[in-house]
Amino acid sequence: MTLTASFVRRRHERDRVHVRRCDGTTAAWDFPSYGDRLPHDLVHLVVEDGLRLAGGFWDRVAAGASVRLVDNQATLVPAGPGPARHPNRGGEDLRRAEEAVAWLGPVGAGDRPAWLTGAAGADAAAEAVRRRLDELARRWRTLPDGGAIALTFEAPGGDGHGDGTNRR
Repeated sequence: MTLTASFVRRRHERDRVHVRRCDGTTAAWDFPSYGDRLPHDLVHLVVEDGLRLAGGFWDRVAAGASVRLVDNQATLVPAGPGPARHPNRGGEDLRRAEEAVAWLGPVGAGDRPAWLTGAAGADAAAEAVRRRLDELARRWRTLPDGGAIALTFEAPGGDGHGDGTNRR
């Protein structure tokens, strides 16, 4: 099943994301504006979906974790008991997602993650992610105040409850 996230550009104030999870529940949070640069959480969604990463930020949001702004950073908050509901468990998956974002994101501050070296289809997937991010960056720059970009994220297993394994 599919999660939908709408990233709203609000000039002169914090931008916002509205989420509709696979199970119909919703969430929303503000995040620091990146100006004309793509929001970090949007980049995470495109990278995690494009590389088919499980256990990352958006997989955990799909599983019910909520997000709060702590020290100007989106921070996951557990949704309840159970492994898929504890966003701080399995930190390796979150670390991998951050490494991939650093490598493919607009800042380009990271090296290719070692765990992606030699992975079947990784080069083609990475190139597709880069093209998608370039297209979205062009759209983001031209959005009017209150304009939005809506994206989807296919949660692992199709039920919105990630199992913490890599979907590759």
